[in-house]
Amino acid sequence: MTGQVGVLYLGPAVEALGSFLPTIDDIAVVGTVTESTDAALDRLGTDVVDCLVVDTRLPELDVASFLATVEESRSDLPVLLFQHGDAELDPEGGRYDERLTDADPVALRQETVRAALADSGALEDATEERWDDGLRAVDEWTSIDRWSNLSQQVVETSPVGIAIVVDGRITRVNRHAEEILQFSSETGCARVTDQLSGRIYDESGQPVSSMEFHFQQILSTGPSVVGYDPDPDHADKPRHWLLVNGKPLDISDESALVLIFKDVTKLKQHQDELERRQSELDTAVTELKRSNAELEQFAYVASHDLREPLRMVSNYLGLLERRYGDELDEDAQDFIGYAVEGAQRMRRFINDLLKYSRVGRDNDELTLVDLNDVLDDVRTDLEVRLEEADAELTVAELPVVQGNEHRLEQLFQNLISNAIKYAGDDPPRIEIGVSLEPDQCEITVTDNGMGIDPNKQDQAFDLFYTTGRDDSTGIGLALCRKIVQSHGGRIWLNSTPGEGTTIHFTLVRKDGEIESADVGTADVSIPE
Repeated sequence: MTGQVGVLYLGPAVEALGSFLPTIDDIAVVGTVTESTDAALDRLGTDVVDCLVVDTRLPELDVASFLATVEESRSDLPVLLFQHGDAELDPEGGRYDERLTDADPVALRQETVRAALADSGALEDATEERWDDGLRAVDEWTSIDRWSNLSQQVVETSPVGIAIVVDGRITRVNRHAEEILQFSSETGCARVTDQLSGRIYDESGQPVSSMEFHFQQILSTGPSVVGYDPDPDHADKPRHWLLVNGKPLDISDESALVLIFKDVTKLKQHQDELERRQSELDTAVTELKRSNAELEQFAYVASHDLREPLRMVSNYLGLLERRYGDELDEDAQDFIGYAVEGAQRMRRFINDLLKYSRVGRDNDELTLVDLNDVLDDVRTDLEVRLEEADAELTVAELPVVQGNEHRLEQLFQNLISNAIKYAGDDPPRIEIGVSLEPDQCEITVTDNGMGIDPNKQDQAFDLFYTTGRDDSTGIGLALCRKIVQSHGGRIWLNSTPGEGTTIHFTLVRKDGEIESADVGTADVSIPE
């Protein structure tokens, strides 16, 4: 660099100064701002102003009078007028070299200043010594002082803590950092790091042994949460939690950075509370799953092991009836009939319970299943019952879903059998429909049967629930719900006594993602 030149900007808009400062090889162009004509005139006497820009919108500025005064003191100084709006300005008695407007581009403004500096010979006369001597005379209106004061105010009033770290030591803090860290920079740079020693912890609660290492770690890893004990001698006082971020500073050859502190103690406490509750919830869910698994295991073992003794009871009752039937009176015959009927009902109950316990236990493989094929098989299995009941079964065109074919056959067979079993006085009319959505489908099974009492509808899917009007085991609809939920769907119903019932359930379509749900109480409302 061979020298520096100065541009004085008289006007109210500090940001406009930059638009007038050109880039010149080997010459530093330094700008100064003032809003006072007196300060500007004083500044002209320092010999560090090589070009003057006058912003005509400065309040109460008498342009002509000011230019006349400039002519008297610095007749050789290039003067540029910066005019706003479309109003014409032609000050009498005042000299200026060029006039620019706010419509002129930045490049034109900078080129005009550069040309004015060249024409006046300022570029040839520029020296570093001239500028250094003149800089000491800069008054309080210069941009250097104004922006320094403004920056200091911003730092001090910032809602976050700010600290300057040089060579691993905190050398300066703002007011908010003093409040957060509970120390003052007046205690001295050397003591600041000592005060923090042993009082900083990482997010897991482990002490941070080296402040300098931690500062550098922040630069490499980005923002991090650290714990801070304002008074380590009193363990009963709560720990503060700070969000700390840092950026390096370019200060000569020293290793320096600025740290930003944000007190996030309340957020950390909320986070810890949420994590604690989540841990409790996870534990409860794990325990619930274990309990459910044990109950299902018990149901499976009990139902499986009961089949053999029940078979023996039924066989011996039949043998008793065949061998001694002629010797027994009518009451004994009735007693044997009741026992046989009870054994048969128990057998149905055990078989249904075994089916229920197996859903979700045998790792049912889920594949792509065409529901139309499933309904064809179900129709074939129930062909005799449909004919005996004079039932009419109407099935819409159904989609391909993610599921287990055997379980889905059980589902439709149970629902259609229920519709036949609980038909009213008229022949059963059963309609299976579908509503398609992007990731799932909703299947409906509608009948014209007896319907379900509104007061009982919320219990319809409960295990072992029966109406008491027949020999039902109370497992059929509970089995349907478990099958649907094991496929990641939901099941509910709408029913009107004497008019019929509609069972709704959802299944994941072939492009959807299956997410199994836990068995819960029935949902009798239509989901949103």
